[in-house]
Amino acid sequence: LSDFTVSHILKLADRFQMERMLIRCENHLTQSTRFDEITKLTFADQYRLKSLRDQCLESFVSIADFTQKLKLSPEYDNFSDAMKGAICDRI
Repeated sequence: LSDFTVSHILKLADRFQMERMLIRCENHLTQSTRFDEITKLTFADQYRLKSLRDQCLESFVSIADFTQKLKLSPEYDNFSDAMKGAICDRI
């Protein structure tokens, strides 16, 4: 498992309902520094990775930080309602 393969493995693990592999990918993404918080939140939203989502949301320290990174990013519009709700709860 590497930073370069994790997105492809996530897609396959989700498609074939391989929960253990999803957990391994989630753990890898939690430790990875290659991906920014927005990208990690996108993975968390798309593949329902709650721990990764919570860890990313905890990394934001202020409302200004949220606004600057999340609201202004184009990915924000593609987040599910559940992810937007989790973001609002964190704020």
